[in-house]
Amino acid sequence: MNKQPNPASKGGTSAWKYVALCLVAIMIPWALYINSRPAFQSSDPSSQAQGPGGKPILSLEAINRLHGADSSTATTTTTSVSKPSTVAPVLAVVPSKKLEFPQLPVQGPIPTNGVAPLFGVKHKGTDAIMALACNYPKVYYQRFVGSLRKFGYDEDIVLAVSPIEKMKPGVENYLKETNVVAYGFDVDCQGPDNCKLKDDFLGYPDPRPYRTFANIRYALYEYWLRHYSENSYVLILDFRDTFFQANPFQLYGSYSSRKEPKYELHMYAENYEVKNIGICVFNSMWIKVCFGKDALQKLKQNPVICSGSTLGSYPAVHHYVRTMLQSMDSVKCWLKGIESDQGYQNYLFYNGHFNTAMGNATLFQQGYGVVNTIGAMNGFR
Repeated sequence: MNKQPNPASKGGTSAWKYVALCLVAIMIPWALYINSRPAFQSSDPSSQAQGPGGKPILSLEAINRLHGADSSTATTTTTSVSKPSTVAPVLAVVPSKKLEFPQLPVQGPIPTNGVAPLFGVKHKGTDAIMALACNYPKVYYQRFVGSLRKFGYDEDIVLAVSPIEKMKPGVENYLKETNVVAYGFDVDCQGPDNCKLKDDFLGYPDPRPYRTFANIRYALYEYWLRHYSENSYVLILDFRDTFFQANPFQLYGSYSSRKEPKYELHMYAENYEVKNIGICVFNSMWIKVCFGKDALQKLKQNPVICSGSTLGSYPAVHHYVRTMLQSMDSVKCWLKGIESDQGYQNYLFYNGHFNTAMGNATLFQQGYGVVNTIGAMNGFR
């Protein structure tokens, strides 16, 4: 009888030696890489990375503990983000005033006969998540609205959507099923991305000139804010590429539990290891063209702040929207060929325009805070 070869014979042993050598060749560089990376951040606030003005940038786990929330329900990135050593300090203001609310709108009379939400849905007037969400298929609403409702958020989701006759298949029924505060949104245009609100939206002609959608959406936020009050929290978002892993307002307690209104305005940076303002062709162009070479020179080493995600208490978001609109009305970047609102947001934040006697704005490095902006991490934008 022929003897079968033993797996542990000379040939087999050579194969295992080859596998072992390969593993060593992989693991040694990996170990060196891991040891060269920044350590995990401690959740102790005193040891966290520092943001503009020396403010601590906390992980969501640390914020949960400070607010007394259950951190097991939150999803966050816990690895540290390297802090750029040249971030320009933001001019903080020592709070000295009670909360105040200059009249909105910035331009035109207070709307009294403007468009109402579709399907008879009404604003609850507690907390709100707002976005411009026109011309998308149903799957985009399922990702944005569905993921949010999945985590128990049952307050207002306020969206500007296509008029019913222009909606993609299934969108109308989905908006009804998920109780979205949906506004039919249409515009008059003089070319691509050069539009105005139709006269019936505000109940009177749009007081602003033809402009880009990135500018128009702030008029929508302004219109919707009148349904909320000083104890509300508001999250303004891009719609197309956003999904949720938790209720974003869970750290602030329920609307009814809030005793005193606060000025809290949170903004979120894109990944600094991938880009800063100076090396990003888009953000550097937006700031240079809109605000000049000197403005860019001062800001070019700073992290890029995403204008597609801004969270705050009602007093802070009220000031934020008002400040953005006033800057757009005066600078008019769209006349210089700039379609984006992000140049405004970065310039205004780093020059202290969102800091007030009521309180100051806070910037979270990418991977910290309630919002994690990951779009830039592919290295292309």
